Amino acid sequence: MTNAQDTLERWLNDLKDDNPTVRSFATYSLRKYDDPAATQALIDLLGDGNFTVIRNAAKALAYKKAAEAVPALEKALAAPDPYVRSAAREAIQKIKAAHNA
Repeated sequence: MTNAQDTLERWLNDLKDDNPTVRSFATYSLRKYDDPAATQALIDLLGDGNFTVIRNAAKALAYKKAAEAVPALEKALAAPDPYVRSAAREAIQKIKAAHNA
């Protein structure tokens, strides 16, 4: 494995941590990886039990312009937390704008 692959694996493992701060930090780091596993892991985090983690995952997916995340982001529009809904809405807008440009 290369250093980049090792680092990617470490961030992916951090997504399984019990501490939501660790998971949130990992979402920020994973946004930089153009890797299907990173994108899928961020999509999966939209179902996390912590609203901060979900918001950060939505922001990371927007940064990645991950069109495959739109259906999961649309589900997040129904979240009870208004900040999650806002982050999901913004992510959908950014992703759609990037792919319609």
